[in-house]
Amino acid sequence: MLHSFARLSTFLSLAVFCPMAGAQPALPFLTVELPQGVSAELPRNWRVISENQRITLDAWAASQSQRIYGEPSKSVLGFAANYYDDRGKTAGVFNIRYYPQQTVTQAEATAATPEDVREIDSELQANIIPGVGSAGNRLLEWRGTRKRSINGLTYLVTEYRRTSSEIAPFRVRLLRLLDGPRSFTITVSYREDQQYFLGTIADHIIQSVRRQF
Repeated sequence: MLHSFARLSTFLSLAVFCPMAGAQPALPFLTVELPQGVSAELPRNWRVISENQRITLDAWAASQSQRIYGEPSKSVLGFAANYYDDRGKTAGVFNIRYYPQQTVTQAEATAATPEDVREIDSELQANIIPGVGSAGNRLLEWRGTRKRSINGLTYLVTEYRRTSSEIAPFRVRLLRLLDGPRSFTITVSYREDQQYFLGTIADHIIQSVRRQF
């Protein structure tokens, strides 16, 4: 099994580092249809980053077709939405990156042994630490990688904490779906000074992630 995961080098080195965040209780969510049949529920007051502009999630959704099937030819950041606090600072982000050149299958990911996961975790940590540093931040805590089943698919979920230029550190979770050319990574993170609301919202977003089979 370990030789199969050697093919992850490009996939692991392109991890996305971003923050996700703030909201109010009972915030209404909107199902966002993303490329290649992926969907997730995001709070309506988050802003989509489109052509260097911040547009509302509702406005973005209205401009899209009901179902988007992208066919990127290389690793592509398919979608990013931020939450901004009252000072206009980014408090949180959801984003998704696709890896159409990945070859590790969903069957291999599902069959991965604890030893496989530990090897992947070590390689991820070795790649993520320099990435965090290049953005001017510092890794505070590495919480590791584990397998998790979400809506019928097996993900590798990595979690860590890092510093930021803002007033508080960020908690970051990376959800990796390994499924050949349909592979992707979702990043969900939030600023810890808003954990009371954002922790629940982050959990909701993660649980809502689906992909058509």
